[in-house]
Amino acid sequence: MRRYTRIYHKDLKDYKLVLEKKGSSFKGDLGNISEGGFCVILPKNTQLERGEIVQGYLYYIHEAEKYPFEGKIAWVSDYEHAGKIHLMAGIEFTTLLNLPERLLALAMSLD
Repeated sequence: MRRYTRIYHKDLKDYKLVLEKKGSSFKGDLGNISEGGFCVILPKNTQLERGEIVQGYLYYIHEAEKYPFEGKIAWVSDYEHAGKIHLMAGIEFTTLLNLPERLLALAMSLD
């Protein structure tokens, strides 16, 4: 059983993120998000390893505000969408992420 309510990709199309690791930045899409972490969809050439600590920020494409996060890579796998292979990774937050009010409202509507 899940500990947190998840919000899935179709509801997150206007949210993007930038993952920063060792001087490199990677733009990605959210697969899902909860209070404990999120699933991110990244370009296939992104190199991530389980247990690795990463930082970055989440943003809503219609606003300039950034929501920083820090987390640990929980898992990594390939993901195929529309005939194209991507990298999908689960990130567990290691610091509290202050979710945007818009996202909190969406989470509450799904409970």
